[in-house]
Amino acid sequence: MGARYRVHSRECPGYIEHLLIDAESGAVVLEPGADLGYYFDAAAMLNRGLSVEEVLNLLSTRPISKKCGC
Repeated sequence: MGARYRVHSRECPGYIEHLLIDAESGAVVLEPGADLGYYFDAAAMLNRGLSVEEVLNLLSTRPISKKCGC
């Protein structure tokens, strides 16, 4: 049996957008965004049984990645 929550990516003009989809219902669980790691982290936590509210709370405390100015 596959994972219930899956990350899907789609190419948009100038960037790639990621979605978190509930494979059972086809519903989008999280609003589209650009941080792929955020969506994989969310999918892993949801697939382990955490609620969407718990996942969003945990991800809100996640450090913000910064791009190198080199």
